[in-house]
Amino acid sequence: MAEAMRVFQAEAKLIQAEANGKFTGNVKLDKWDKKTRQVRQQHNLAVLYTMGVGVPLDFRSAYKWFKIAADEGLPEAQLNVGIALQSGMGVKKDYVGAYKYYTLAAARGLPTAAPARDNLAQFLSQFQIRAGQRMAQGFKHRLDAKQRYELERKQAEVELYEALGRKPPGSN
Repeated sequence: MAEAMRVFQAEAKLIQAEANGKFTGNVKLDKWDKKTRQVRQQHNLAVLYTMGVGVPLDFRSAYKWFKIAADEGLPEAQLNVGIALQSGMGVKKDYVGAYKYYTLAAARGLPTAAPARDNLAQFLSQFQIRAGQRMAQGFKHRLDAKQRYELERKQAEVELYEALGRKPPGSN
């Protein structure tokens, strides 16, 4: 547990430094790896805010960072956004929104998301459940399209560098 907290705190400092434009790490990552790492760090920073470890206890800030990571498709963050929306921690209660995020996290294979979604469904009308499902489906389509675009863009960039006879940045 102590090691996990140390890692969380180190990553919290790193993401805050990156957000402030003060990152001076020696790590050479291409922008795609950096994006993946950043989403995980955003989630970890939110966890720190929910626990008040290394940062002030602040559920609004936690929700903000969970939501940013959730909107990038991180299932753990989607589950935590669902929990925040259901309980009203740092945000106004929204059961349909919570159902949406639980559904998204369950679709990504997070084992605790489906039971949370099903438990919440007991207190929702059929109309609310269908609305949450439609919201999740629309979100998933947009996220899938975004990820396809980013993959195609990355492939095109690699092909361009190969055509020019150069190595893409970040490759050794």
